Amino acid sequence: MKRMNFLAKDGDRRGTSRLIANLAPVVGELPAGHQRIFSYNVACAELALGDSAAAAARVEPLIKEYYDLIGLTPELVMGKNAPELAPLLKDGWEVDDVKHLADSLDVYAKALDAQGKISPFVRLHALKFYNLALAPDSLFRVGQDLVDQFISRRDFDGALNVMETVILPQLRQWKLADYLITVRSQYAVVLAYCRRFDDAETEMARLKPYETGLKPLVQKELANQRDLIRNLRKFGPPPKWVPPPRALEQAAAMLKGNRRIPTVRGPVAVRKVGRNERCPCGSGEKYKRCHGRLS
Repeated sequence: MKRMNFLAKDGDRRGTSRLIANLAPVVGELPAGHQRIFSYNVACAELALGDSAAAAARVEPLIKEYYDLIGLTPELVMGKNAPELAPLLKDGWEVDDVKHLADSLDVYAKALDAQGKISPFVRLHALKFYNLALAPDSLFRVGQDLVDQFISRRDFDGALNVMETVILPQLRQWKLADYLITVRSQYAVVLAYCRRFDDAETEMARLKPYETGLKPLVQKELANQRDLIRNLRKFGPPPKWVPPPRALEQAAAMLKGNRRIPTVRGPVAVRKVGRNERCPCGSGEKYKRCHGRLS
């Protein structure tokens, strides 16, 4: 399995395909659990090779299998947090199955991203299952990806909600120092996008004592985040994305109809503003000196 993913990451399409073809008959004789793990690794390899549609198609039935194994459905997961889901799990459920479901959802989300589709529901579900599986490293990685996804869609309230209801409570619960800087600094940026500038700067100030001894790359990232917060205060954040009416109800209806996690496309593209044109926000400044500095 490791060699398959190594070849795929190295861009060796022929070698990867040959290895998959050689392994498939052998794996077909193994128990179902091993077959699922093999399918997951093939999807990872396809994704690494740029075959995002193939990866998504391969992992979709895998996700359904894992949902069935733990006795849940996507619509049951919608709107519930991890503690609320725990009592609903099938008797005899295994942590590995929950973790593998979260991993499969993560691959599915990446495959959708690669196709230009955005599906925050996928990462939200993955986040809940990583929480159930007590997998903090994966939880913080996917959680921060989800926050970035919300910010890129200008859904700043959604980013703040994920931060304050999932990521920060888990950071406090597990007391993981490795994530303190990256999580709290990302939280500060989210606060600034939500126009809570004083709170954002206070949050960054709290991190100052921890900066000594950090790697130069991390120090540079913190400096960039401070600059971003200052610019957001000076120029204001971009307009928030407003969800269409009954968006959650429609998503739930889609889940009930086909039991697949819905995908939501990002904001409609608009004409690119020239750097020397007037900023469309109405400030009177050139775009490059106004909101262009935030892009």
